[in-house]
Amino acid sequence: MVHPLSSLLHRPFLGVALCAGLCLVSSCGDDDPAKPEDDGILEVPGEFATLEAALAIAPNESTIRVGADSVDVDSVIVFAEGRDSITIQGRVGQSGTRPVLNFDVAGFAAIEVEPGATRIAIVGLTLQGTFNVGVILNGDGGRVEDCRIEDARVDGISTAAMADGVEIRENILARAARFAIHCVHGSSPLVVANTIVDTGDCGIYTASASAPTCERNLIARSANYGIACFSTGHVLDCNNITDSVTSDYSPICNPGANDFYEDPLFCKGTEFSLQSDSPCLGVMGCELVGAVGAGCGP
Repeated sequence: MVHPLSSLLHRPFLGVALCAGLCLVSSCGDDDPAKPEDDGILEVPGEFATLEAALAIAPNESTIRVGADSVDVDSVIVFAEGRDSITIQGRVGQSGTRPVLNFDVAGFAAIEVEPGATRIAIVGLTLQGTFNVGVILNGDGGRVEDCRIEDARVDGISTAAMADGVEIRENILARAARFAIHCVHGSSPLVVANTIVDTGDCGIYTASASAPTCERNLIARSANYGIACFSTGHVLDCNNITDSVTSDYSPICNPGANDFYEDPLFCKGTEFSLQSDSPCLGVMGCELVGAVGAGCGP
């Protein structure tokens, strides 16, 4: 078992320096001279050529909407203490395709939400490129939803602070080299309806007084444990865990009453949609398990 590299989560980060309380709503926002009013939405690339430029000027309580199919990002995105209610959003709901944030960064994470940054949301995006951790969520109310994070060199999503109200939901987390979701140091997020596949160690890993609530997650083909518990207090229910090399759970995990262990019946291809007769489509008495519904016949 690989134990948490907690020291790595506290390394200095290189990245975009976001103003903390320095940008007033009257002076930060849309830079389109034809649209002088601040509507709380910063468009990339419509109003800003780069995501970094939009982040540098974004006030609290704003949304950065990514409209391009692909955006190159060459600096770690850091939300520092004092940043509040900022969303980076790609597609809305389940319609359309996720824009790709293509990272080429020197820091440990692609996106870091530091303690003291509140209600930061990453929604409807694909994260690809060179990064060790896709997203670190250490601020109250942080959220990663409907995202796809592939080929992280360490972890897909990490939480390592006692932050309240953190949610990780409806994401596809594919081929993380260590853990798809990593919870340590008292972090206890809500982890709901994620599709986790081909993880190099454990699908969900928790330790150091962390007690997440994990419900309706589809965890397939983990190279070690599907869910690894090295602390107590977890809430598990309606997870489908299958094809774990070592075991579906580490020894002190208490399986949920409605957890099950069935072939999810993925459609052919790489999108992780399900055959119409998949046990993850409510057959086992749970709602949709995983992030993707039916996409093909049996």
